Amino acid sequence: MAGRVAIQAIRTAPALEAAELGLTEFGKQFGAQYPGAADVWRNAWDEFAPFLDFRPSFARSGTPPT
Repeated sequence: MAGRVAIQAIRTAPALEAAELGLTEFGKQFGAQYPGAADVWRNAWDEFAPFLDFRPSFARSGTPPT
C-alpha cells in the first residue's frame, strides 16, 4: 500500500520538480525491495514528464478523456 501511495505522489505531482522528488523518495524507500520498479520510471521519464503539463484531473485519473 505504501508503494502505491508513493507512485501516486509521482503521478499526481503538480510540477516536474515535485515528481522528480517523488521518484527520488520512491527509490530510497522501495529501491532495494523493488529495484525494477524505480528503473522502469527512470527509463520512461522522458515519455512520462510531458503528461505533467495536463490539467490535474487528467493526471489523477490515469486515463485520457474520451
